[in-house]
This record gives sequence, structure tokens and C-alpha cells, in this order.
Amino acid sequence: MLDFPAVRTAVASQVRYGPVRQKAALIAPSFDAAEVAALRAETEQGRRLLSEAGDIDLTLEVDPAPGVARAALGGVLAGSDLILVAGAVRVFERAAALARFGSVAPDLAAMAGRLPDLSDLAGAIEGAVSERGEVLDTASPGLRSLRARVRGASEGVTSALSGMIDSDIRTALQDRVISLRSERLCLQVRADMRQRVPGIVHDASKSGSTLYVEPMATIELGNLWRELVLEERREVARILAGLSARVGDAATEYARASDLTGCIDLALARARYGALTGGVTPPSAGRGGPRNRPAVNLVDARHPLLGGDAVPICIQLGPLCDAESDWSVLVITGPNTGGKTVAIKTLGLLAVMNQAGIQVPVGEGSVLPLFDSFHVDLGDRQSIERSVSTFSSHMGRVIDILGGAGPGSLVLLDELGSSTDPEEGAALARAVLDHLAERRILSVATTHHRSVAAHAQTTEGMESASVDLDPDTLAPTYSLTIREAGRSYAMAVAARLGMPRSVLGAAESYLDPASARYDESARQMRRAMAAAEAARKRSEASAASARRAQEELDAERAGMIARKDDIAEEMQAELAIRHGELTRRLARAEAALSWDIGGSGSSAGIRPLVAEARNDLAEAGSLLREIRAAANEGGGTDQPSVSEGDVVEVRGIGATGVVQNVQSDTGQAEVAMGGVRLMIHASRLVSTGQKQDMEQPVVAAVLGPALESGELDLRGMRAGGAAEEVERFLDMAARDGMSSVRIVHGRATGALRRAVRERLDGHPLVRGFGGEEPERGGEGATRVDLF
Repeated sequence: MLDFPAVRTAVASQVRYGPVRQKAALIAPSFDAAEVAALRAETEQGRRLLSEAGDIDLTLEVDPAPGVARAALGGVLAGSDLILVAGAVRVFERAAALARFGSVAPDLAAMAGRLPDLSDLAGAIEGAVSERGEVLDTASPGLRSLRARVRGASEGVTSALSGMIDSDIRTALQDRVISLRSERLCLQVRADMRQRVPGIVHDASKSGSTLYVEPMATIELGNLWRELVLEERREVARILAGLSARVGDAATEYARASDLTGCIDLALARARYGALTGGVTPPSAGRGGPRNRPAVNLVDARHPLLGGDAVPICIQLGPLCDAESDWSVLVITGPNTGGKTVAIKTLGLLAVMNQAGIQVPVGEGSVLPLFDSFHVDLGDRQSIERSVSTFSSHMGRVIDILGGAGPGSLVLLDELGSSTDPEEGAALARAVLDHLAERRILSVATTHHRSVAAHAQTTEGMESASVDLDPDTLAPTYSLTIREAGRSYAMAVAARLGMPRSVLGAAESYLDPASARYDESARQMRRAMAAAEAARKRSEASAASARRAQEELDAERAGMIARKDDIAEEMQAELAIRHGELTRRLARAEAALSWDIGGSGSSAGIRPLVAEARNDLAEAGSLLREIRAAANEGGGTDQPSVSEGDVVEVRGIGATGVVQNVQSDTGQAEVAMGGVRLMIHASRLVSTGQKQDMEQPVVAAVLGPALESGELDLRGMRAGGAAEEVERFLDMAARDGMSSVRIVHGRATGALRRAVRERLDGHPLVRGFGGEEPERGGEGATRVDLF
């Protein structure tokens, strides 16, 4: 009734490991708390595993299990069956590789770690049987020579027969071809010329005009060929029997490996379906809420089978951590097209999915408890049939529900009290709801009866909700409003459909005036609430827009500040280089002047250049001091001041150290990083707020072992830890003099790839980087060129 079989089919379509597909099609909700918790955890871990490692290939379309069972009973498998077994073992190996993802998927990794190693069996099969199931020449020492002898004997027979075809007996032949009959090589001889070709007749055509004759001259050659063929077949049979025996011996381990691989892939199939539908694993309220009852709170819940057409709805049921919400029965009213049935089917289906370990498409803040049982009466109430038999069937289901439901159950009743006299049906509906409320059974019911909705509003343990049409357009809104009774809009819908005005006027005159006044008041209230909700959303949108604008301004300001420091540093570095060049030029010029012995005047042309160089040097030095002073002043406003003993982080490289002393005149600080001391401008230092004793012990730098390869595999790691590994890897690669390295991160969602490339961008050791060639992993790996 809740369309769960369609969800099971969708999950089964996400299965890659064929032998578990049938099991996926029979997924059912569990009512054991520990089993539900395990299923939910596996699905959640499957989502994380797919994000970290990408889509794991556990594809196996044909199940070799029947062949394995036959081998366990002593049967001999064909080469094609053995290749299927080897293929399954390779799938087990890929599943076993997931054991290294214990940090993101501990339960699935534990399953992978329990997989038996059957690689020797797969290797033995693949070394003896081709992918097409043919036994290879290398399968045994004698098979190659046997097959060579078979080919030689076959060529001998064929050569002899070809010679006879071209001899004087050719006129007795029906066709100049060599045929195989009864596993013997024959000539096609005309029946009326039989006496011209002595030999053994092995077959005849249907008309009898052609005889298949093995000439006497080739019988011995044919015998030799057939003997070798039979010997080859015996050797092949012996090889297949030996491999089959190995498969039979491993049958128990194979079954265990298949079960574990199936469990892993089924969890991944649920995870894939959850990703497709935007599902999450909502927290469970358990059974420990107020008065020991569970609570349901679905926020922006969507029916998973409606896809993009699903309209998010919010459903509250039971105590929501406040005394005013102490109710267990929710009665939904509204028009036929307003989505009442969709609302309760969404609740029921998501509850069933949750207990089957399937993630559900709901928003943040949603809560789903663990139910003991589900009791549902959902029928097609849109039919024009309203017979006694329909009512009897409906009441029969309700009676069964009242007898089987308990405090831990979820009860869903569609159109309660329908299909009979409205007054009696409404009375029965109120009595059923009273029974459910008294026993505190979480229940949701839909109804058209106003008296039932009013009863829910005024009875303890019950609450009403409405799924309405837009009061102006009469379009369904599909939104559920708690603590409000809906209306049927029968008059408005009839008018929209073209009911004569005279008939509508007569119908309105029959309405209770109090009921009409109530409907008008409710209509005005809904319009006011809709206006208030629209205003609230506009206010929230404006506030969000203001927050985004402020964040953009803050980011732009931070970028400008950072860029300002970079520009100042670049200018300082450029001027320092220029200053050094001028100093060296001036020194060379003055040295040349010193060689002007005896005032010969040879240096007369140099002296003006020296004077000009001195002026340039003085000007460059003055400008350099001004820029440094401005940078120091700016750094003091944007960066916290540092002093001796401060633990600081060096902006731009992420390294930390301890300030040993600060030169106030130049703004340079001496920073100790392990056993190394560097002079760094204070504007590039960010205090961590910690202090450390400056009496640092002398640390000897010990180089680690050389890298075994120029490749770093980060798959399965978090972005933060991966960045640290990249840093260490680059340091070691630079130390070992490597010019290029390779970092493997996988494709997955791209988060790990972005983190790696952000760390590489602007790194002082990196000359350039980019994606690998397609045959070397493409965007799943990054090639890094080093200085």
C-alpha cells in the first residue's frame, strides 16, 4: 500500500554484484533495534565510502555459485565455468581492498577484512584457461607437445586427401572439399562412382547421391590423428578435473566471500540510492520521549518516487519536547486534490525505508523513531463506488488494526469513516480515534468529516492539520499545517467547474449559517497567515542577502589586506635587489678609480658615473626604508604584535615556530623552527596566543630514508590529513632531487583533488602541476613538476 516494492526495485537497480540482486529485491523493514542501527550505519558509511573512494566496481553479472556447488560434489567444471569462478574471486579481491577505509567506513571495512584470500585459485585458473574458456597450451608440460603432434597428424591427413582430390579420381568426387564425419576426415564421393575410391563410408547425403568416404590410403594417418586427439582430450579433462577439485575444496570459503561481498555491495546500493534521492539518515527518537512514547518530526520530507515533482511537506506527530505537543493522533482534512493521501503515504513510506536501512529525503531537524509494527488502511477512495461491501472491507481492516496495534506502532488510516452514512461514519471515526488516543498509539488519519476534524481539535491526545488549496486559484498547495482544520472547497470547486449559479445559490442556502461564518473566518485567517508567511520569507531572504554581502565584503577586504602585504614585500625585494646591484656597481667603479695612477686622467669619464651611482644608491636606500616603514606600520594595524617567546604561524607557508627576538628598527623577527632559525618580517607572523620557553634544545636534523617511488597515494584520506601528507612528500621529493612526482587522489566528489591542488598552488617547491594523462588516471591523479 505504501509503494515500498517500487523503492526495493530502485535499490536493486543500484546493485553491482549480481548474486545479491535478488536479495535486494526482497529488502524488508526490521523491527529489531540493533539490526536497524546496523543497517543505518552501513548505509551511512557506504555514502562516505563512495565519496572518498569513488564508485567501487564489484560488478558480477553471472553467479558462479551453482558451478562451485557442483565442484564441491565432485563434478568437473567446463573452462567457461572456471573462468566465471576466477572472475568472482577478482571481485572479492576488489571488495577486500576496502579494508583500508576503516577511518570512514569501519563496519564495511571490517567485512572486507574478513574476506578469505582466494587469489591463488584465481591465478591457477587464469594460468590454465583462456577468457573464452579454452584450456591453454601452457596448462600442463605435456599439453603443448601433444597439441603440436595433433596438428602435425591433422596436416598429414589433410595433405594426403588434398593430393587425392587433385589425382585422377577427381572425376568421382561430388565436391573438391574435405569433410568431417564421425570424427574422421572424408572425401565427398558420387554414389555412382563409389568403386573408384576404395575406403570406409562414414555417412551419406539425404538424397543418397553423395557418400562420405575415408579412403583406404589415409586410414592409418587418420587413426594416428584420432589417437592423438583422444590423448589430448584426456589431458584437458585431467587439467579441468584438477582445477574443479581446487574449486570444490574452496567452496566454503567461496560462499563466505560471496556473502560478505554481497553485504558490502547491498550497503553501497542503498547508499547510491540515497545519493540519487538526496536521502539522509535522520536521528531516531527511540522510545524514550515524554511518557515513554516516540516522536515524529519530518522537515521538508519528499516522496522518493515522485522525483523532481515531489513537494516538500512537514509532518509532526507525538510529543516534540514540550508539554503542549503531548498528542499521538493527527487528523488531516482538506479537499480531494489537496494531497492528504500523499502526506500519510510519505510518512509511512519513509518510516518503512528508515527501518530497512534506506536513507530518506528529509531536511535538517527531522526525527524518525523505531516502530514495532506498521498498520495501514489506504484504499483508492476516488472511485464513485460507495457500496456496503466497500464499507465492510474498510471496517474489517480497521478492526484488524485496532486489535494488532500497540503503543510502539504507526497507524495510517485514509478516509476514515467513509463509504457509509456521513453521520454514522463520522461517529465511528471519532470512536476509533478516541481508542487510538487513549492507548497512545501514534496515528495519522484523513477525513472529509468536519465533525471529526472538530473532535480532533477539542479532544486531548489529538491534533488537527489541513492540506489546503490556494483560496484564490484553488490550486493544491500540498503543504501541511498543524493545529488547523481544513475544508473541502466543494462549493468553490463546483463553481470553478461550471456549476449553474442557481444551483450553487440553492446549495449555499442549505448550509448552516454558523458553518458559513466559520468558513469565511477560516478563509480570512488563512490569507492573513499566508501573507505573514510570505513576509517572513522575504525578511529571511533579505537577511540572508545582507549576510552574503557582508561576507563578500569581508572576503574582499581580507584579500586586499593580504595583497597589500604581498605588494609591499615584492617592492621591498625588488628594491633590495636594485640596491645591491647599485652597491656592487659603485664598488666596481670606485675600484677602477683607485687604479688611476698618477692622475693620468683615464678615469675622468668614470667619475660622473660614480657620482650618479651614488645618487641612485642613496635614492633607492631612502625609498626602501620608506616602504619598510610603511609596511611595518600597516602590519601593526592588520596583524597582532609579536614578542619574544610567542608561538607564531608564518602566513603563506603554514609553518609554526617560536619568536626569539624582534628588531624594532627593521621589523624583522628571529623565529626558531625546530633546529633552524629564520629572519622573517613581523607582518608575516600570526600569534597563536601561546607562549613557549625560548631556551630551545639543539635539535639535530636527521634525514629520513629516500623515497621508494615518486608517487603518493591519498585515496581514502580526509582532506586535512592529505594536505599534511602532501607537504611531507614534497619536502622528501625535493630533498631527494626529484624533478617530478605523482599524487593519486581518485575522482569521487573531487573534494580530495581540490584540497591537494589548493596546497600545490603557489607552493615554493612546485614549478607546475596538472591532471595526468587518461591512461595514467586522468583527473584521478595529479602530476607535479618541482624546481
